[in-house]
Amino acid sequence: MIIPKKLKIGGHIYSVEWTKPKDTERRKGNWGITLLEEKRILIDREMPQSQKEETFIHELLHCCFHQASLNYDIDDKVELTEEQVVSRLANVLHQVLVDNKLLK
Repeated sequence: MIIPKKLKIGGHIYSVEWTKPKDTERRKGNWGITLLEEKRILIDREMPQSQKEETFIHELLHCCFHQASLNYDIDDKVELTEEQVVSRLANVLHQVLVDNKLLK
């Protein structure tokens, strides 16, 4: 998997940055972190490639979750079905993959 340096998610451009382990809060068991307000995804550069890819997808899903406004529903304790959550995430994720030419 090629992990891009920039990523369009919704109407926003996020930077994807390789960082030192301490910058990703690895001490808390995290290998990556998403800074939504700053539009940055930080990934620990000292991991095997497969773990970097998994972490990138994990952080990308956080961005999609936010873009689909699922965070507000959860904060407001709105009950959503699994199908509603998956449909909203799939819609945003598909747009991300198309916008960033990650689909062939």
